[in-house]
Amino acid sequence: MQTKESKICRLIYYSTPTANLAKQDLDAILAESREHNTKWGITGLLAYDSSFFMQVLEGPEAEVTELFLRIGADTRHHSLRLVDVSQIEEARFDDWVMAIAELPELPGKFLNQLYGGFNPPRFSAQIAVEYFEILRDYLRRTH
Repeated sequence: MQTKESKICRLIYYSTPTANLAKQDLDAILAESREHNTKWGITGLLAYDSSFFMQVLEGPEAEVTELFLRIGADTRHHSLRLVDVSQIEEARFDDWVMAIAELPELPGKFLNQLYGGFNPPRFSAQIAVEYFEILRDYLRRTH
């Protein structure tokens, strides 16, 4: 039996990007995330369109919490909302220190049919995890 200390923290949030967010901002977010997450043992996936960011983070609880606080202070987005924080047995997004899924270029029509589009405020924690798993599987096949 695993102890609480051996479990992994999974955190999901969404936010609204600033109106002037540019491609180079996304590139900077990805570069910064990869550098910091490697040091902290955090993995995850960031979904993005012009209306929302939604991100799943997995790793040690203290580090995920610290990262979430840093993300909350980032001026490249606002209206940060926590969707879920859970203890899980194993990481599901450990393929990447961080990856970005820019929507709707990904399997948008399929996801739109299943979930009514990329609309994080309407997602439950379970729907958010399912959505990220579909994106993860798509990225694994195409990258």
